[in-house]
Amino acid sequence: MKLRVALSVLLFVLVGCASNPTGANRDISGSSSNNVEEKIDVYLLPLDDFPYEFANNLAKRLSEDLKIRVKASLNLGTADLKPYPDSQQYPAEAILAKGKEVAANLPLTDSATTYILLTRRDINSGDRSLRFNFAYGEPLSRMMVLSTARLAASLRNNEMGHRIFWDRTYKMTKRQIGSAYFGYQRSTNIKDLMYSPIMSLEDVDRIGSEFLEQTK
Repeated sequence: MKLRVALSVLLFVLVGCASNPTGANRDISGSSSNNVEEKIDVYLLPLDDFPYEFANNLAKRLSEDLKIRVKASLNLGTADLKPYPDSQQYPAEAILAKGKEVAANLPLTDSATTYILLTRRDINSGDRSLRFNFAYGEPLSRMMVLSTARLAASLRNNEMGHRIFWDRTYKMTKRQIGSAYFGYQRSTNIKDLMYSPIMSLEDVDRIGSEFLEQTK
């Protein structure tokens, strides 16, 4: 399936998946059910092309799963973000720079807070040594970007398609947290979420959803 078709599929997949887990009220740092201010361990930063409710649902599930505080911010504006001149792909480094600007003003953070930018745009690194990147980032600076453009490939607009897309996005977001927040190393065990290298959707679907062999 061509990428343009995949992106159109992704639009309704995101809308369909956004209502799966329960949502909550919106505020500057995502959902909140009380007024207790606690430090946020991981911020999910959806760009303006990525549904807030989907990011918020990811944050709630990841908080429960990882026993850390994960929150979704409101959508980031990207009016000045441009693709490469000869491509429909966007520079991952430019998206990271946008995240760094916003991260400096987010509340309840400290030096250990990690930021995962979420976008539907197809991304690539400046050297373009690969055809595309599922994700790109700077684990040492705790700033990562995840593209869901390729995660929707070949999916249908039905319950199964929605579930597969959710599972792929959830695993890949959790994987970025494993790398940047927990400092987990890559693994050669295909059952481990930190398995590397991931070069295709088949790899995304084959890897496990848990950190099996990790130490800080």
